[in-house]
Amino acid sequence: MRLNNKKVIMRAKEGKPNPEKAIDIFRMVYYSILIGLALYVLYYFIMKSLLIKGEGFVTFDMVKIEAPYNGLIKDLNITKKIKRGQFLCNIQERIKNNTIVSKNFNTTQLENLLVKIDTLKVKYRAKKKELILLQQEYNKMVPYNSLGLYSPKSTIIQNLKDRIYQTKVDINILKVQLQDYLSLYKKLKSKKDIITISPIFKYIKHPIYSPTQGELFKGIERNDTPVKVTELLFKIQTYKNLRVVGYFSQRYIQDLNIFDKVKIVVGEHEYYGKIVDITTTSSNLKFKTLQKLKVTIIPLEGDESFWKKCNLLRVKLRKYKWL
Repeated sequence: MRLNNKKVIMRAKEGKPNPEKAIDIFRMVYYSILIGLALYVLYYFIMKSLLIKGEGFVTFDMVKIEAPYNGLIKDLNITKKIKRGQFLCNIQERIKNNTIVSKNFNTTQLENLLVKIDTLKVKYRAKKKELILLQQEYNKMVPYNSLGLYSPKSTIIQNLKDRIYQTKVDINILKVQLQDYLSLYKKLKSKKDIITISPIFKYIKHPIYSPTQGELFKGIERNDTPVKVTELLFKIQTYKNLRVVGYFSQRYIQDLNIFDKVKIVVGEHEYYGKIVDITTTSSNLKFKTLQKLKVTIIPLEGDESFWKKCNLLRVKLRKYKWL
């Protein structure tokens, strides 16, 4: 019996596989990002525990001039640059005339008429000024209306038109009333048995002068503006006594002391300043809590012209706990 020889087929040698790279380019980027994030978090918590943050604004002395009398503003003389001793305006005060005259029934009527006429004149002037302001406000909206930003039926436009119309009606009524009372006054005064009397009111002008030099920051802009005692007339920026008024969270009360150095960050610029006063107050700035530590800081760096440009500018405040 014959056996068939079986052939054994051997595979060729494949060789050793190429070794896999331990770290490829993608893993390097991945680990770099992880390390960067870890360092950033570590830096954040370290700086948070060592750095005190606050906010504030640059300011100078501001002189306020208040009205010492009740009356109307007259003879305004305001300029951008204010000089010391410069005449700013007059306040025309109206006072009752207490001159004693002999009276009879007709003189009493005249006095009552004069009071009524004077009151109507004041109302008439006030309505005329109100009409001017309303017309100016309406004229500002005309360009927007022509561009289609306001429809003809807009409540804003319509309300202004109604107010202007009503003001014109009131002016015409006051004008007619004033003419009637003036006519009656002339008739009564023309009678021979009437004694000529002094005016019911007399007017005194009180001049207001600037106590300092500087730049006009805010003030009365029109003559015949009524003012009351202690009402603000003008605010003058003197650019004296430069300081930064800052606010810090009350949790830093143990870390802030007089004469500590504080970094003032204005845009891309950084300047050092010195704390000269610390008080507790409720700030007007929009912080998370109203109760704050108010600090007064005197800048130690930066020239005068730079700080003038930063007047009333909001700044950031930074202080390291070890300084």
